[in-house]
Amino acid sequence: MLKCILTQKWVASTRCQAWDTWFDINRTRIPALGNVEATNDNYVTGELAYNPNSSLAKGAFPSRFIYSKESLDYNTSAPTVIPGITESLWWHKK
Repeated sequence: MLKCILTQKWVASTRCQAWDTWFDINRTRIPALGNVEATNDNYVTGELAYNPNSSLAKGAFPSRFIYSKESLDYNTSAPTVIPGITESLWWHKK
C-alpha cells in the first residue's frame, strides 16, 4: 500500500513539489532506483531510470545537494570534508 501511495505522490508532484518528492525517494527508496535507462528492454515501468548523459557513474543517483561556494566560504559551520553527491545522509534508506 505504501508503495502505491508514494508512487502516486511522485507522479502527482511532477513540476510542483520536486523537493518534497526528492526527499521521499531518498528516505523510502520508493519509487525504486533502476539500474538501466528507460529505453532498455529490461526497464521496469515505475522505477527511476538513470540518465545516460549524466556525469555520475552508470546507475548512480544524487543523494545530496552540493554546497555552494558562498556557503563554504562564509559559513563557519560548513564541513571541512565535502562528501560526494552520491554519498547517503544518515536518514537515507539503504
